[in-house]
Amino acid sequence: MSAVTLEQLRAAFPQASVGAAGGFGPVVTLGAATELPAALAAFKALKPLPLDVCEDYTALDAGEVFILVLHLVSGTDVRARVTLKAPVPKAAPAAPSLVAQFGIADWYEREIFDMFGIRFHGHPDLRRILLPEDWTGYPLRKDYTDDKLLKRPGA
Repeated sequence: MSAVTLEQLRAAFPQASVGAAGGFGPVVTLGAATELPAALAAFKALKPLPLDVCEDYTALDAGEVFILVLHLVSGTDVRARVTLKAPVPKAAPAAPSLVAQFGIADWYEREIFDMFGIRFHGHPDLRRILLPEDWTGYPLRKDYTDDKLLKRPGA
């Protein structure tokens, strides 16, 4: 087997939205970011190819909510891959830390915190990683403004 099938994912995640995507493989969308630790445990236990490597972890501002996005692959066969998404409410931007599941999540979560202001409960060292500690705001939020930024024509 060289890929994860939609049927496998639907069976493993009956409460999630599972669909085909383009470039990175199937997409599993959870109902809330609080479901991430359990979902990652299920991905690591997936047979015959566990999805046990976090290739990327980021966020995006979707207007009403933030979306955490993880790209997971199998350490056995990199053709087995999936995109995992989970919404985070803007009113209370927080999610459980995934550092216990993937050590690399440490720096990814610090970057997400730095750029979006999403706090990760249980993170061992959540502080800014790219911007100075005294920076005001979160530059990748759609509502971020700065007098030094150029305005896009027509915006």
